Amino acid sequence: MIRSLLLCFSLLAVLNTVHADHHVAMDLTYRATGVQDQYELTVKFFRDCNGMAMPADVVVCFNSVSCNFQGSVTLNRVSGPTLVPFPSCVVPPPGASSCSGGPVYGVQQSVFRGLLTLPYACSDWKLEYVQCCRNYAITNVQNAGTESFYLLATLDNLNFPGNSSPAYATIPVTMWCTGTPFIYDHGVTETDGDSLSFEFTSPMAKSNLVPCDVNVLPYPVTFTGGLSATQPFYTVAGTTIDPANGVVRCIANQVQIGVMDILVKEWRNGQLAGTTRRDIQVYFGATCQASIPEFVTGVVNGVPNAVSVTCGDTSVLLTIDRDVYCHSAALDGTDFLALDVNQVPLTVTRAEPVNCGSVFTRTVRLYFAQPLQAGVSVVWTRNGTDGNTLIGSCSDAMLLNDSVNLVAAPCNPLNAG
Repeated sequence: MIRSLLLCFSLLAVLNTVHADHHVAMDLTYRATGVQDQYELTVKFFRDCNGMAMPADVVVCFNSVSCNFQGSVTLNRVSGPTLVPFPSCVVPPPGASSCSGGPVYGVQQSVFRGLLTLPYACSDWKLEYVQCCRNYAITNVQNAGTESFYLLATLDNLNFPGNSSPAYATIPVTMWCTGTPFIYDHGVTETDGDSLSFEFTSPMAKSNLVPCDVNVLPYPVTFTGGLSATQPFYTVAGTTIDPANGVVRCIANQVQIGVMDILVKEWRNGQLAGTTRRDIQVYFGATCQASIPEFVTGVVNGVPNAVSVTCGDTSVLLTIDRDVYCHSAALDGTDFLALDVNQVPLTVTRAEPVNCGSVFTRTVRLYFAQPLQAGVSVVWTRNGTDGNTLIGSCSDAMLLNDSVNLVAAPCNPLNAG
């Protein structure tokens, strides 16, 4: 099923003629069930629709050197395959997806789950997946279509019994545009309360596809000229990762299809409790359309561009007309300035994105040092200590000095400050 590919560097060529053997991207995570040494394993599997069919199950190998044990577990498909949509701001080429018989590049996702009961308490359990092969379409790895796909997670049930890996809301495959800021936020949640660190690492492969052969070690893939695990894409000014939250940023300067691996380490009291690796594939080449976030406002008591607030309150909830990244809000409130009803500066002490369970929000609560007074106060945007205003899901920032009027009726004596 491996196919050769001539990659033409134009939008339609990339998205209409890409062929993959099978694997596009993958996540492997684990969750403690509450039963001693039992874990629910989840594999999120992404395949190119021009490759082989989605499998009915996948095999995850597990082994420990210190306990001299190895085995495997089969995970059954519990959902999918479902089509991975283009991001809302990316303009797809005309035609149907290859997942429904059309010419346009398409990716499907399926989820596989199963239970694993570890027979011993060991500090060095490895959970491994390996299978042939990666996309021939990948442009940042040499001979990508002949390289196997290898993924690893580690688990320590000796020192950290009942620990679960982080979970990720953002899927590990996306399409984006050249010349437009690319922002990748993992949407990570950590239920154990452990601290996390993020770093680039090399995608891995194995030369022997015999299932669970511990005698054959994985090896890093070879990047094409000038690229590396820490600089995986051709960009205007390099690719960066925030080690605290894992957010990846760059601006691609040419059409390309690249893979990057992110190693996520889980720390508890300064000790390494476990790791997961995210194997992510990004397609740069599609055309993006502008999608600038704005405040949702109306007319309140004859005042345009306004929202109604309560006199005496020390906070206000502002709604935005489209998704913005939660991490783009400076928590110290410096993305906003305000004037009270007397045109005196009203100090914004804090900004709190609301309902940020994953990556995006459409509401932000601002906190003020003084209570709101009856009349019209005003809030407007600026670049905060984080260097930006709120940033939308399409990487467009709210305009500087975008404003909203806060209209408060006369205070109830009980609320008066």
